[in-house]
Amino acid sequence: MQRKLMKYSAEILLVLIGVTVLHLSLIANLHLFKSVETIVKNSIIDQAHLALNVAVDNIEKIYQKYLAGDINEQTAQRLVREYVETSFFGPENLDYFWILSTDGVLIAHPYEKEYVGLHYMKVDDEILRTAAESILKAARSGMRYAEYSFYKYGSRETESKISAITIFEPWGWIVGTGFYRTSILEQVKKARKEVQKSFYLVFAIILVIYSSFVFQYIKNNVERTKMLKQLSFERDILKKLINSIPEPVALFGRSKQIEVYNQSYERLVLEVGDLSQNILAELSKAAEEFNKELTVKTSSGTRWFRLEIKRISDYENTYEGSIVVMHDITDQKLQILFWQDKAYQDPLTGVANRNLLDNFIEKFPDLGDNFSIIMLDLDNFKQLNDEYGHPFGDEVLKAFTKILRNSIRKDEFLIRYGGDEFLIITKQGKSAAISIVERLQERLDQPLEVEGKNIKITFSSGISNSLEDGNKILELIKIADERLYEAKKSRNKNNKSTNQY
Repeated sequence: MQRKLMKYSAEILLVLIGVTVLHLSLIANLHLFKSVETIVKNSIIDQAHLALNVAVDNIEKIYQKYLAGDINEQTAQRLVREYVETSFFGPENLDYFWILSTDGVLIAHPYEKEYVGLHYMKVDDEILRTAAESILKAARSGMRYAEYSFYKYGSRETESKISAITIFEPWGWIVGTGFYRTSILEQVKKARKEVQKSFYLVFAIILVIYSSFVFQYIKNNVERTKMLKQLSFERDILKKLINSIPEPVALFGRSKQIEVYNQSYERLVLEVGDLSQNILAELSKAAEEFNKELTVKTSSGTRWFRLEIKRISDYENTYEGSIVVMHDITDQKLQILFWQDKAYQDPLTGVANRNLLDNFIEKFPDLGDNFSIIMLDLDNFKQLNDEYGHPFGDEVLKAFTKILRNSIRKDEFLIRYGGDEFLIITKQGKSAAISIVERLQERLDQPLEVEGKNIKITFSSGISNSLEDGNKILELIKIADERLYEAKKSRNKNNKSTNQY
């Protein structure tokens, strides 16, 4: 009788423990739900500042060209406006940047171009005036963001918006970008789903541990067989619950061997191979909670994951295992890489710019013993700009760049060196470099059709070679540039395009 009473008391205690754990888990889940919106808002501001920092870096590079005397201030500010009004990002490529001066003049905006150059007090649009006042107030208060209502992507439909802002001090410009409430609500909804999935995961693991404890107790009782069947049924339910979690999940035991994993983890392993060694290398570093980025090569390309590792310890704080959740962050990583690539791309022609050349010279990949530098410059381009205007000149540069691209191989580097000057680095010798120039001349024998006009363009060039002129790339660029200059002088005398080899 006493033994039976002890048995029932133990069973009641186990039930009470289970109910208590469930109750505490539900309370924790409700608390997390309340804080999600604040967390998402801060995350959105951080995302906006990430994109904003890339934009400000590009503005700074244009400003440095002005300080270096390469361009005047009016041209520099025009280039900044063009960059801001043509740079879009986001899932649908609709999110944008804007510039407002600290004294209230709209400098650049891709959707409200008719108000560019106007002071906000002179604008007859209440939405624009109110937005400008909110932005100026936030900037003067030293805040990182401003909240206001604004037109959604150029329409006349208004929606509340959060914009990250920063001040570009040299010109006293407030540069900003942000997200509309619809986007924020979508991210809040997504974050709440993530919280719910994490709750299910933790709750499932707790139930697994709790069920294991119950299993150890029940197997010594008379009703062992019946209870084992019931427990097996419950474990199947828990396994289905874990499999319902879309992220790859694995449970590593004390011996660092995988004991439980879900179908998402299994699919990932089938795609990329065994990941356990990569994960085990991080388990030894993990404290109670640990996050680590993991790069994985797959058949469809590179994927990035954030490993979320939680240690499991017993009541004596003895290590029992680790739960590993793999969050796919490929989209966020690709977004960052996209903006990094933008910093090395000429916005007009789409080819590499001087920033990439500087980076190339710093790292200097192996070009072999016999490589060449080609400097190219359009003839009479200034007169063409004066006669037809700079927008037309830009179209000529684009057309010339397209011909350049079609005249070189994929492993040869094409860089817009500045203005109408281009640089080609080829891993081939001098004769191959001369062939590139001759091929380009042949393709330019026919006039170019630009905006309905037939334009005959010529160019001058200079070539340097590592076997003849040394293998220091900066010196080779200088020599090619000097030979280009000599070719230009010869052209002025002969009134035709020339080349110096």
